[in-house]
Parts: sequence; structure tokens; C-alpha cells
Amino acid sequence: MATAGKKKEFLCIMPDRPNVLELRKKVKAGHYEGIQPLIARGKLVDGGQFNEIYGIGS
Repeated sequence: MATAGKKKEFLCIMPDRPNVLELRKKVKAGHYEGIQPLIARGKLVDGGQFNEIYGIGS
């Protein structure tokens, strides 16, 4: 019987390209719709600010 290993955490910092905000607004809903099954199964945590979790920043 396999045992579940400890979950790993990743931090991705990705700089934006100029004038990308409108494109992000257009594709965001479809992206989140596609990852909902992973979030529901606990395989993916839906992003957000990590400073709230780890007390980083002010």
C-alpha cells in the first residue's frame, strides 16, 4: 500500500509583460473553470497572497 507523502509548496514569481492586464481579464474565468476539479480534490490550492499565511511583509 502506498502512503501519501508530504505536500510540497511552490512559489512562482512571474513578471508581467507590458499591457497584459486586458488579456488576463479575458482568460481568467476559463483558467479557473479548468482548475476547479483539482481544487475540489485538494490537489491544487487556489493562489493568493502568501504573506497572510507566513507573516511576510507588513
